[in-house]
Amino acid sequence: MQRSPLMRPNAITRGISSLDIEDMCSKATTDEQRIAISKYALRILDRHNTCSLLLTSHKYHLTKLRDGCLRFISERGEEVLTGPAFRALNEDAVAIILTAGTGLASYVDEMIILDALVGWAEHHLNQRGLPSDSNHVSSVLSSLLYKVELPHLKAPLSPRRRSNSLEDPILLSLLIGEYELNYHCNEKAFVPFME
Repeated sequence: MQRSPLMRPNAITRGISSLDIEDMCSKATTDEQRIAISKYALRILDRHNTCSLLLTSHKYHLTKLRDGCLRFISERGEEVLTGPAFRALNEDAVAIILTAGTGLASYVDEMIILDALVGWAEHHLNQRGLPSDSNHVSSVLSSLLYKVELPHLKAPLSPRRRSNSLEDPILLSLLIGEYELNYHCNEKAFVPFME
């Protein structure tokens, strides 16, 4: 007995996008329908659609889908944070990822998290036609930096320049310096970043 192409495991998942999931959620009239949509969305979760499905889960109050997306981001943070889908998120969605208690810094190098935030800020500045210099990037990130949970961040650090992300080599120092003001360090003495 041959199975139809639609019955093969990945045939359906390739044909349904995260926009289709959002459309289904908007048309769902019962909790049972929303739960079924959430379960399906969790099965097709990948690095390309996680961010948009997280937004959908937030918009339609789909707790299980939100938790699954955040768990996926925690486990595969570097893949998600360095992809274009992360840069396309709005500030509220980035704040959700940073503050949801996902333990992101336990799985992803802190410099990658900061670099992803810089890339996100630069993307949004470019969309508005603003320069992506250190002052503008710091301004955009000022409302997000205090939400970042970076338990392993220690000073002094040497800023690493990543691919086209840092226009100004001092930018990362500025960001960490601003973050340092809001960071509650577990150590007794926190060494100042700038000597």
